[in-house]
Amino acid sequence: MKTTFSEGLEALNGDKMVIYGVDTDDTGVKDLKKMRLGLALSLLGENAYYTYDFGPRDHGQAWWYPEYDAYLGEPLGEYYERDAAYWREFENGFVVAAPDGASVSFGEEYVDVTSGESSMSFTVDEGDGRIFLKASTN
Repeated sequence: MKTTFSEGLEALNGDKMVIYGVDTDDTGVKDLKKMRLGLALSLLGENAYYTYDFGPRDHGQAWWYPEYDAYLGEPLGEYYERDAAYWREFENGFVVAAPDGASVSFGEEYVDVTSGESSMSFTVDEGDGRIFLKASTN
C-alpha cells in the first residue's frame, strides 16, 4: 500500500509501531532521494523502523548507504516543523525531512552525511531527507 509523506508523518503520532517499507517498485532503479526521505521520516519518530529494497517481488537485498552509519546519539526532543521541513535534533546532529524542499541553516558548521560537505547552510531538494552531523563530532 502506497502512502503519502503526510500520512506517514501522521502515523508517527500514534502509539503503535510503524514500519516504513520503501522500495524501487520492483524496478531495481534506486531512487536515493526517496530512500533518504523515508529514512529521515522514520527518524522523526520514536517507534519507527525502516527498510529500503527492491520491492514486493524480492526483499533479499542488503543495500547499505552512508546515512546508515551516521551516529546521531539520543534524540533531544520531538520532531518539529521549521523552514518548510520537519526537523529532529539529536545529541550529535539533526535529521531533516523535506517533502517540498527546504533551505536549512545552523548556527555552527555541520556535515551533510550524504555529500560530505561542511557548511552552516544547505539546500535539501524536494522529496529528500538529510542527516547533518556536528562538524566537531564528525
